[in-house]
Amino acid sequence: MSSVRYVKHHNSRDFPLFNECLVRIRRQRKWIYLALLATTVVATIGVIVVPPDYSATASVMPAVRTSDPSAMGAQFPLAGMLNQTTSPNKLYLELLGSNRVKDAVLAQFGYRRKVDMPPVQPIQIPGYDRDDVLGAVQAASFARKKSEAITITAQSTDPELSKFVANAFVEQLDQRLRQLDIERASYLAEYFDQQLATQRDKVREAEEKLSAYLAKNRNYVVADDPQLKIEVERLGADCDFNRELLLSLMELKANNELESRKSIPRLVVIEYAETPDAGSILGPVKTVVMTTFAVGLFAIGMIVLHVTGQWYIPSATQNELRQSCDALGGDAVSVVNRVRHRFRAPEHSGR
Repeated sequence: MSSVRYVKHHNSRDFPLFNECLVRIRRQRKWIYLALLATTVVATIGVIVVPPDYSATASVMPAVRTSDPSAMGAQFPLAGMLNQTTSPNKLYLELLGSNRVKDAVLAQFGYRRKVDMPPVQPIQIPGYDRDDVLGAVQAASFARKKSEAITITAQSTDPELSKFVANAFVEQLDQRLRQLDIERASYLAEYFDQQLATQRDKVREAEEKLSAYLAKNRNYVVADDPQLKIEVERLGADCDFNRELLLSLMELKANNELESRKSIPRLVVIEYAETPDAGSILGPVKTVVMTTFAVGLFAIGMIVLHVTGQWYIPSATQNELRQSCDALGGDAVSVVNRVRHRFRAPEHSGR
């Protein structure tokens, strides 16, 4: 048995454990070479047989709105709540991951998530198998960048399908945002109608109070009684306040109607997805090399672990562990045989 020497500063040092590991590796090198060869062959066949995945990515970001309707929230809580857009990126990511948007993407290919549902007509993107489209839609990923942009990545074995799915998500996200704006404008219109009706009643009530007070005290209004003047000024100020509030509500309702009719972009498309390239041969070669390298390291590591265990664990303990493993194996075989005998007994009795 040869030994390995480590020389440093002209002093010889022996490393018995290291030497033993090298000796064991040299003894088992034929099996290691065989494992590496088999891994290389299997990995090469897998790379050839399994088609590669192609990724297509589109980038979008929230559009900058020209108005800030949430400013009315300080005076009208419901209106502010309906117009609150504190985190559009979070909203966009939630919409992209929702089943509603995914269903709309599948509908462009003429499919539904559930097989028992009828197909969609007309088909905007024909010619693709349902399983391929469903797999690409379910595997789509969405991420937010530091620049507030959102990336939509679709992956499939067909490069054109990856591009179509990513761009379909962009289109359906924009349509869903427009639907939400329409629904929000409808809620606001209903809210303003309710508030206007209530405010008109308040204006009418304030005017009636002022008229009734003036009619009751018409003989004393022109007098110098300060209490009468203060009460008339208070009732007049109340009328003016309610009239101004009514006018503000009418203005907000008109602005809401104008905003709902505007063709404002809800989404800015930074880049649409394009057909991904087929890629170079380096990718499959890298996969084969890395797989073979990992198997080689695993084989050497198992040998080193075995030698280290024999080196540090006493022989008596090793024998006990070996006997325990043999006993467990025997028990497992007995259980399997009993189960087989129990299932075979009805067959023999039937005969």
